[in-house]
Amino acid sequence: MAKRVLVIDDDDDLREVLVDWLEIKGFTPEKARNAKEAQEFLGRSVPDLILLDIMMPDMNGIELCRWIRSQPKLKDVPILQMSALADETTMKDALEMGAMDYITKPIDFKTMISKIQAALSRMERRSEGDGEGF
Repeated sequence: MAKRVLVIDDDDDLREVLVDWLEIKGFTPEKARNAKEAQEFLGRSVPDLILLDIMMPDMNGIELCRWIRSQPKLKDVPILQMSALADETTMKDALEMGAMDYITKPIDFKTMISKIQAALSRMERRSEGDGEGF
């Protein structure tokens, strides 16, 4: 069964390109354009992985990452943060809030797919090993 990936990004064009790439690579993409849409989606469904933009208008991706990690049913879902911000502080904040990895924009799609596959593999190994997730 194809892994479900939720793409959260306020940039409509980039979000659609990400969705297209994920479909080409055999994933089942879902999408949200902001934190509110993401929270609504996550209230009714749990994806296998989340691609989360940091710079969004209503709630930034680091705050949304914190919210996701506070939800018991979502605490183990891998989150990959995306941003044009490549400074050490932003990356550190994203990882400290619970992101598994960080992807800088402009996105190299082959690298993104590799990071998604690596994150999903790590989660599968964890669940097979000791039963504990993230």
